[in-house]
Amino acid sequence: MTTQFLILRIQSIIDGNADMNPSQLRAIANEYKRVCEDAERKLVHCASLIKAGRDYAALQVAETEPLLLDTINELLFEKIEDWRTFCEVNSLPCPPAFNEYQIDLLKSLYTREISQTHPLYRDYRRAMRMHNYPEALSVIRTIAKVNKLDAQAKKECEKLERKVAGDKFAEAKQALANKDEERAVSIASTIGEIGKDIFASDPDWIKLSAKVEEFELRNAKNRLVEIVSKLRELESSDDYREILSLCAEFDLICSKYSLSANEADLEFVKSQTKRASSIQDEILKLQERANASIALAAEIEHPEELPPSKELLKLKELAAKSGELLENELKSRFEKRCAELKSQIRLARAKSGLVFCVLICALAAGAFYADKFAKDMKLREDAKRELSIMVEVSDDSKLGEMIAKFESSYKDLLNQMEFSLPLSQIKEGFAQRSELEAKIKKDLDFVSKFDKKSRLDSDWNYAFEKLDEAEKGALAFSDARRSRIKDMANSLRRDLRNSMNELRSETSNALKSSLKKAADTLAKIDVLSDSAYGELNMANEELKKARQIADNPSKIFNISQLDADRLAELDGKLQTMSELIAKSKASFKAMLDASNLDEYFAELGRFKENPNLSAKELLEIENLEGIKDFIEKQVYGGFSRSVAENTPEKFSSAGIDFSGNDMVLEMYRCTDGTRVFYVSGKVQTRKQTWRGGSEITQTAMIIGSNGTATESVFRMNYTDGFPPRGRSIISSELSAESRLANAVAEVSQSDSPIRAIELVAKANANPMFKVWLEK
Repeated sequence: MTTQFLILRIQSIIDGNADMNPSQLRAIANEYKRVCEDAERKLVHCASLIKAGRDYAALQVAETEPLLLDTINELLFEKIEDWRTFCEVNSLPCPPAFNEYQIDLLKSLYTREISQTHPLYRDYRRAMRMHNYPEALSVIRTIAKVNKLDAQAKKECEKLERKVAGDKFAEAKQALANKDEERAVSIASTIGEIGKDIFASDPDWIKLSAKVEEFELRNAKNRLVEIVSKLRELESSDDYREILSLCAEFDLICSKYSLSANEADLEFVKSQTKRASSIQDEILKLQERANASIALAAEIEHPEELPPSKELLKLKELAAKSGELLENELKSRFEKRCAELKSQIRLARAKSGLVFCVLICALAAGAFYADKFAKDMKLREDAKRELSIMVEVSDDSKLGEMIAKFESSYKDLLNQMEFSLPLSQIKEGFAQRSELEAKIKKDLDFVSKFDKKSRLDSDWNYAFEKLDEAEKGALAFSDARRSRIKDMANSLRRDLRNSMNELRSETSNALKSSLKKAADTLAKIDVLSDSAYGELNMANEELKKARQIADNPSKIFNISQLDADRLAELDGKLQTMSELIAKSKASFKAMLDASNLDEYFAELGRFKENPNLSAKELLEIENLEGIKDFIEKQVYGGFSRSVAENTPEKFSSAGIDFSGNDMVLEMYRCTDGTRVFYVSGKVQTRKQTWRGGSEITQTAMIIGSNGTATESVFRMNYTDGFPPRGRSIISSELSAESRLANAVAEVSQSDSPIRAIELVAKANANPMFKVWLEK
């Protein structure tokens, strides 16, 4: 049962609106006492941690459910004193008040503003990185409590509350859709009051809310049955605490849900409450007597500083409370102490007459010294006045002169505590200010020479602490000196903050630069190029730099959520790209290693599934697949595939002969500086020269994608005083395929076709050309 409802029940009792018998009242009082004792143990634990300097651990204990400070605030309700009075009048158990000092210690945890480097922010960032939003919400709530003026923390807390509530609501709706009504209701009941604000008009929420109420009512009825069953098991037990707790819960459930048990159960619960209350009363009486005996023994052994008459009265009261538990030895010591106190009382009465006589004599002697006393009083008043003036003097040079003059004018008074003490305090203050002024100067000099390029939080914190100490020390001086010191400290503080902002900007720019370089590098990687792994490593190095900044938050810089998300996104892209390069290169190697046309096109189809291929590359693959029949014709000649596979055309045991086939033996790889293309036969070049210029004409048979050669002409014009115009073939070399064809023909003739086929399989050339050679 919630603490809030327990307090409401107690308030109804105080207001006289609850019709409850004495047994029920005792059960409620015991339940309140139990909750207070639980909170007290937790409070003592937190206070101990705070005193030991373990604030973070104390905050963790305080923020575990139920929240300690919220619980204490609920227990210390407005009419708490009326409840204590009610319990005292009706002889009901009531816990002692909470320790105010311990509560102040607990509250101090929520008044010390924390920075981004606090462990709570570390836990929050870790939870967000792991997408553990419920945990992140729990931490940011604590941060928002501590940093009450942090609007960003409050905004993030509200955002996460909606996010977590939305996720739970979606999960509950899914469970409802899966016909798992119990799970749906269980999840919906954890959303809390925020659900009423967010989903108030949602039909599913309205439906779930009704089911939650039904679920809670059903659970309440089941709990009443469980309580009665448990009480029957404890019918002969002396465990009064458990019995009273169950009876209190029974009453609270009946009251909250307006339930009524059957008469037999009600009578049984009442009888058990009454029996447990009787047991509790007996135990409390025994404890009270035992406590009184212990207190009596302690008072006799270590008596409190009281007048003899009052101490005698206190001992008699404790002895009366002890009753039959007063042992013979303790009784003997009690009687002996009482006799001593009675003797002291009689002796005090006898001395009172003597004191009166002494007083008369003192009055007579006082008249004799009245005149001397008046003169001494004037001297003393003058000395006091000068001391009071010195206290107000703020000019230390003038104060030094006044101290010297006072010591020479009032030598007879310097040995008296009344004057020596304030004078020594003035002199001590004078010396302390001199020492303090030297320390302030040293602190300000340190800050002025501080290394503003340092990235250590400890260095910056130390510098700011020195400024704080200087400003605090300035309070000991006059207004003018105090103002001068504060102006110097403020100027240095501005310099520190400006330098810190510059350093923060540099760090932010370095992070953003690394993220941009990594993103740009990943975007331009060609997974099939030889430089793919090198570019991948370059991107990884940039991300390492970014991670080094992100994983070391400080007063200088703390990564924004946007940059953190960007870093996580690029990390994922890096991993995906690494896997993609490995997969693409393996697929491309499989195509190169294809032993026949079918294997090649099968691997080409798998390679086409690569999601990183550009539109241009996909178009080229589709074009290649579209001319598969043409390629087969080139491989198998004019025959059908089945016939060609069994017809060794141009292939015999004597070797292979490509004579006259320039497409095979003389295929050149050329470039005009903008693209690479293949030419059948050598490029024909002709040059014309005239005064003031020349022209180069090149003719080449360019091989197209369909396998046919088309004549193309390249012209480059050179005129003195003008830049060259036109285009030309700037390089031409025999292709790897033609070199392979020449080598295969030679090996097949000088050795055997089998050796030639082995040479083809191992060669680095176009896989389709290799298939054609093998055939």
